[in-house]
Amino acid sequence: MTAIHSAPTTDQIAVLAHKFWEDEGRPEGLAESHWLRATATLTVKPAQVPVAKVVATPRAKIDPKKAKKLSA
Repeated sequence: MTAIHSAPTTDQIAVLAHKFWEDEGRPEGLAESHWLRATATLTVKPAQVPVAKVVATPRAKIDPKKAKKLSA
């Protein structure tokens, strides 16, 4: 299955940039920085999508004496 990646909307960027601004104490003169950071945060490139971790399931330990009985 191929994921479809769309560019973030202006409204999405504005909301996140505003959150960054508020989180930083509403500093003056950083609007462009917040906008660029929000854009980068919301723009996901395929290489940046996290890959699910493969977790090995431990196998049950078999008593060698019982294994001989099972194979016989």
